Amino acid sequence: EDPDEESDYDDHDETDDEDKVDTLVVETVVKAKVKAKVKKDDSEVDEDDEQDTTTTVEETVVDVDEITEGTDDDDKDSKGTPTADFGSFLAEAYEVDDGRDLKNGLTILGGSFQDALSTAYSQGRMLIVYIPAERPKGARRGLFGGGNKKTNESVSSDRVAIESLLSGKVAKAAHKRARKNGEETGSFVVWGAKAGSSEATSIMKRLKLVPTSSKGGKRPILGVVYPANVNSKEILSSRNIVPKLLAQHHCNPPPDAESMASWMNTLRKRHAKQYKIMQDAAKEIQMYKERIEGYKESVKSDTERKEKEAKEKAELKAKAEAEAKRKEEIEARRQELKESLPEDEKRGDNIKKIALRFGDGRSGQRGFSADQPLSVLFNWVDAIFEIEREIVILTTMNGKQTFSWDDENSNEITLEEAGLGKMTAFRVTIKKDEEDAAAENDKESSS
Repeated sequence: EDPDEESDYDDHDETDDEDKVDTLVVETVVKAKVKAKVKKDDSEVDEDDEQDTTTTVEETVVDVDEITEGTDDDDKDSKGTPTADFGSFLAEAYEVDDGRDLKNGLTILGGSFQDALSTAYSQGRMLIVYIPAERPKGARRGLFGGGNKKTNESVSSDRVAIESLLSGKVAKAAHKRARKNGEETGSFVVWGAKAGSSEATSIMKRLKLVPTSSKGGKRPILGVVYPANVNSKEILSSRNIVPKLLAQHHCNPPPDAESMASWMNTLRKRHAKQYKIMQDAAKEIQMYKERIEGYKESVKSDTERKEKEAKEKAELKAKAEAEAKRKEEIEARRQELKESLPEDEKRGDNIKKIALRFGDGRSGQRGFSADQPLSVLFNWVDAIFEIEREIVILTTMNGKQTFSWDDENSNEITLEEAGLGKMTAFRVTIKKDEEDAAAENDKESSS
């Protein structure tokens, strides 16, 4: 009995051999009525396995650089990026109705096979590989309706396979939960390549996909690949993901939507163990990413804190340096003020006796000539009592007169012109104390 005519191709040996990464080809094994043997919590029990015949195939390591170098320009859009939905191209090129539901329809990936394999691995899904048997109209000689009979038959097979891939039944099977108690991530990702492209040729060779039947006729390529990780310690590296072909459908004839969905359901249940491995890896990847994000946030927070502390430290240093410089300038000015103060006048008709009272209990008394400017009193307070004249407020004891350094007349009028008596006493305060007292009064008034 011809296995090409009546059976699927399925890899029954699911062990990974890390030492043999180039070829692993063994004899064909025929099986009938195979039922999935999986653990109860790792499988679904709502459908029966389909009858199929299996054969082991080659498992090879896919090198990222080698695959991307072989990608056809036809597999990219006008901007050079991989096609987002290869299904739209297939529907238009092979004149098949694309009736997919925008919300629940199945997206067929194009572009790099390795990218699609990484996508499937990250989502914990198997990868369905589809390659048409013939180029579409306009990309080959002849039209669909004429020419070689075998070519027309191959195109018809392509149409049937594409209609199935774009159907709602296949989309439902692809989005179905892979394991009964597993993650709700779906079970299959679909990837396609153009017939005759370098990408298609490369993948067919690497996966030992059989493009013809025993009678020599071309047929579409429809296989299911398990994205196996050959290094469990490096789950994030795409270079550690190898494609292991689990099954190739005979496509003679190609399956309709119901048959393809049934075939996918059978493979889903049979390979529950592989799904569990991928889903566990996906969890590890997610936890790793969360740890990385947490670490990045921590580093960012520490960096911002250190930058803030450094900025505050620099500001404090600059402030301290400025204050030290200011004090040096004030000390130099006070020395000049001391030297320029007029003599303490003891006697005379034109003398003003000035007394000072400070809030800290200090006091002072000095005689000035009546024709001295009012500013001499502020210089006296600054030079002798070391209170900066710019913040000094002089208020007569009866509170009727108040003078400050920034008054317009403080440097122009004399003691006589200011209306001071022969003996005048001032209460000395500073602006900060006055402002605080005013704010306190306003607070009490509002309450």
